Amino acid sequence: MGDFPTDDMDKKARLLTFFYEGARFGFDASHLSSIEPLEEGDDNLKEATTIEAHLGLATSLDKQHYRYALHFKKQANVQSEILVNGPIELVELSADSIYALPRLIHSRLLYANVLALGEWDGAFFFLLRI
Repeated sequence: MGDFPTDDMDKKARLLTFFYEGARFGFDASHLSSIEPLEEGDDNLKEATTIEAHLGLATSLDKQHYRYALHFKKQANVQSEILVNGPIELVELSADSIYALPRLIHSRLLYANVLALGEWDGAFFFLLRI
């Protein structure tokens, strides 16, 4: 399942979650190096990717309007910063709360970079690849 530990049911995945357009999304927190709160008008992250771009959607806000910059550990050919709005929350999921997407569902998703579904607090959300 890529970045999420589903082979050992005793393992837990720590995920950083946030909301976009009313839906919850999450990244594997082990890939994060830091989270930077941003001030209104902060434009020092011109090279950062917006969450909309990461999801394969058109970006609706100027980069200076995002509330957080998620800094990821360097990986080949991967943008190291993604801009999101809050609130953000760190959650822990057991492996039996992470579900692979059936191919039919995956092929019809409107979002790019979705790896799986997570179930937390009685609701499902999208787990994203970095």
